[in-house]
Amino acid sequence: MPCLNVSTNVNLDGVDTSAVLADASKTVATIIGKPEAYVMVVLKGSVPMAFGGTQEPAAYGELVSIGGLNPDVNKKLSAGIASILESKLSIPKGRFYLKFYDSKGRRGRGAAEQQEEEGDRRRRGNRNRRRKMPCLNVSTNVNLDGVDTSAVLADASKTVATIIGKPEAYVMVVLKGSVPMAFGGTQEPAAYGELVSIGGLNPDVNKKLSAGIASILESKLSIPKGRFYLKFYDSKRSDFGWNGTTF
Repeated sequence: MPCLNVSTNVNLDGVDTSAVLADASKTVATIIGKPEAYVMVVLKGSVPMAFGGTQEPAAYGELVSIGGLNPDVNKKLSAGIASILESKLSIPKGRFYLKFYDSKGRRGRGAAEQQEEEGDRRRRGNRNRRRKMPCLNVSTNVNLDGVDTSAVLADASKTVATIIGKPEAYVMVVLKGSVPMAFGGTQEPAAYGELVSIGGLNPDVNKKLSAGIASILESKLSIPKGRFYLKFYDSKRSDFGWNGTTF
């Protein structure tokens, strides 16, 4: 049951979104090997977003599937979806991140899978210290109309780059407003964020990131620090797509 969820800062008014959805749906079904009847594709436009410190056309996607994902499949999906976004929405392949989530249970993992994960951990600790490719995705119930989202994106992008220790050119920040949300039983201003990175995360770094992003949201959007959750994901290289392939 694969679901592809793509957000972009491109304005979709006047765009043939039906063609984008149709191509993406067929691509996912074909590559994963599932009947298209079970594939869902979600496309959101005009989402405030920065990549590499600029707000040129970019996109962030997540693909969730119950099984069917592996390093080779992920590379093909990254290439296929990136090509669609480039041809239909003029989004360069190098400005699109795609995160893969295999929602299968973790029980009963085979020896081969465990060895793959152990090998990936070693690789992350060695040759991938340079490639962290962080993406911060924040959703809030605050209405962003009239808000200087450029300032929020710029501050968040610089903060992530500085704390993780990666050039800002590799940082993506996505900000979604007016998202129905409750925290503590009330719908007062709140936010939920996820930060995905290939390495570079640890307890100390996570604390600094939580403090830095919370301060930005409090100062720019009046969201109290105590009404903001931030989830950290240390991703495998093969579960992170970019530039038409994976890392």
